[in-house]
Amino acid sequence: MNKRGKQNRAVGQIILACLVVGAGFGIMGCGTTPKSTDKSNAKAESVFYPAAPDTPRLQFLVSFSDDSLWKEKESSSFSKWVVGEPDTESPTYFDSPYGLEVHEGKLYICDIGRKIVHVLDLINRQYKILGTEKTFKNPVNITIDENGMKYVCDTIHRKILVYDQNDQYVGALGDPEKCLPMDVVPIDGKLVVANVEKGQLELWSKTGELLKILATKGDDPDQLGMPTNLDVTKEGNILVTDTMLQMVKVFDIEGRLVGTIGNPGIVPGFFARPKGVAVAPGGVVYVADAQWEVIEVFREDGKLLMFFGGASSKPQGMGMPAGVVVDKTALPAFAKYVDPRFDAQYLLFVANQFGKNKIAVFAYGVPKVKIDRPLPETALIQGKSKPKPKAMPDLNITPKSDAASAASATPAVLETSPSVVEEASDKASKSTPVAP
Repeated sequence: MNKRGKQNRAVGQIILACLVVGAGFGIMGCGTTPKSTDKSNAKAESVFYPAAPDTPRLQFLVSFSDDSLWKEKESSSFSKWVVGEPDTESPTYFDSPYGLEVHEGKLYICDIGRKIVHVLDLINRQYKILGTEKTFKNPVNITIDENGMKYVCDTIHRKILVYDQNDQYVGALGDPEKCLPMDVVPIDGKLVVANVEKGQLELWSKTGELLKILATKGDDPDQLGMPTNLDVTKEGNILVTDTMLQMVKVFDIEGRLVGTIGNPGIVPGFFARPKGVAVAPGGVVYVADAQWEVIEVFREDGKLLMFFGGASSKPQGMGMPAGVVVDKTALPAFAKYVDPRFDAQYLLFVANQFGKNKIAVFAYGVPKVKIDRPLPETALIQGKSKPKPKAMPDLNITPKSDAASAASATPAVLETSPSVVEEASDKASKSTPVAP
């Protein structure tokens, strides 16, 4: 890589600049935690996005890495969350969460580090795992249909494991010789599957029969490179995160391309390593970028509204975010964290594969009254700090025939000034399994 390419990559690693105006949702930008002038006041200030002076639309609520937040007394769990490290010896510890799903107040977490699916009953404050500790080999994504049926993609089993409304095992779908399922979503009584090995988007019956190939691998606009994450809009369009092509493509149920979101690049509105995608009420689309460690927020037509997150040691900091999911059913469990001046309408859960904030929870809503906040403090730096990119261990889900071309491909970047806004912290490096 030439000198300019290395500089652009380094700049991209730390870019958290507050930039252009987003329509409808608010001004793009970073949220900040206002500093209290009264040091004796131990109460944490609420964190909102976008930053002042714009109207807050998202509030960070809490982050956690096991079920202690729900089992212990509030004061004990809060102090552990604020000043302590997660208990990695806990049997409920989340090691490397990827896919997320919420159903009737229960949070399902695909943990590719521990090779299990955690189930947190947020309303009744209970914990269990789906299946047994030996059921899964690499559970990457989970989806739940309107009847409560669970579909878990396992990229080592190379099948979709199915569980019923009571979390009891039903069977497995797929032919390991023909499909490596990375994600699945229900639509019109059928299943749409991301076959990452063949680079295809496929339509299956709920018994696992291949009905139609919606999109194939290739270089044309309506083709895919590496489809990894899916969601469906209320109109029935399918959002496909293509991690190799660094964008989200939108198809209808017939496989016709109806739009795209984002492009390769290093500024907000562009992606380096997009992963989880989630459609919220009103058509707002959330996309996690694991490389830049932010969540970008778009309209369905692809217009960027805002972004938030960034690498940080703070509780709201992100570390290689992967799965994202929107939910209303668990709102009562987080009511105590919502600022009384803010009307929370739904929750956004984010899975972080690195760091101590493995699951971060945000609330979307509108202020009940005007929320006065100080303007953010930003520091412009000359792009001298060049943190090393996080290692991306290979999970052997890319065909060998494509490995060489994928490794040699250089992501497209945009020219930008070396002066950026930085909010970063040193993160201990460790070898943790990550999905593509």
